Amino acid sequence: MDSRFDTCLNFVLDWEGRTLEFDPHDPGGVTFYGIDQRDHPGVDVKTLTVEGARDIYYELWTKFKCGSLPQPWDLLVFDSAVNPGPSFPIRAMQDCLAVKVDGLLGPRTIAAAESNVSAIGHFNSSIKCFLRKRLSYYAHLPWRLRKHFADGWTNRTIALASQVKVLILDGVVV
Repeated sequence: MDSRFDTCLNFVLDWEGRTLEFDPHDPGGVTFYGIDQRDHPGVDVKTLTVEGARDIYYELWTKFKCGSLPQPWDLLVFDSAVNPGPSFPIRAMQDCLAVKVDGLLGPRTIAAAESNVSAIGHFNSSIKCFLRKRLSYYAHLPWRLRKHFADGWTNRTIALASQVKVLILDGVVV
């Protein structure tokens, strides 16, 4: 596993929490380190260790080819694969990068992300588009979910935008 994964994972864990939770409003049920019982039926979430959560998240990191994406797209896609979920990030990224929207992260999408970051080098319109799509995704969820989680989802997206700006302003993304 690489240091970029660890950096992105820490962002995710800061927002997902590092404690066992059961929120009756959360359709995922019992959750630990952001790993919910509904989506991981083969895992005893109540006894999950941080190492076990790290392994699960690394599978997601690998599935979404985040290690092949330039910064900050790796963080944007990884965090969005966790929340709002795996059906969201690739299609949203493709739409914002103006490439064919097929939900598959292939060489054209990766190349578009690389040229987008290197050519612009600031908080660009594609990244803003992606963050707006994420907020819009939340806004279109059923009210029963939004009324309990909307503030947290919005705050997380704002924190993600801030983290991406820091990466760009610190010269990590040029």
